[in-house]
Amino acid sequence: MGRGEGLNGSNFFVEHALFSPKRGDSPARMEISPPLLAAALWALAATTVAFLPMRHQYVPGFSLLLAAPPLLAWIAVDHGVIFAGLGVLAFVSMFRNPLRYFIARARGQHPEIPK
Repeated sequence: MGRGEGLNGSNFFVEHALFSPKRGDSPARMEISPPLLAAALWALAATTVAFLPMRHQYVPGFSLLLAAPPLLAWIAVDHGVIFAGLGVLAFVSMFRNPLRYFIARARGQHPEIPK
């Protein structure tokens, strides 16, 4: 039994499609799936936006906020709800302050916006 193989000889990593082998390549050469690549790029973009001064964060931050639900849905469709749940945890961790603001606004409160 090789690395990653189950009792029936199946390969866990290939079956669960986290990584998929390129056509004609050996199973040792794998590439990342498109939704996970997009999620990694989204996380890098969100980190880059966090380095900007607050007054320059609004437009790119809001666009990343709007892009997150379709990206999480894509991850859920391709990899299942466990991986989408991990993505939701990462999303909430990175956007906790904007989400607190929108929740407060939904409750009728008027939170102060940082300058």
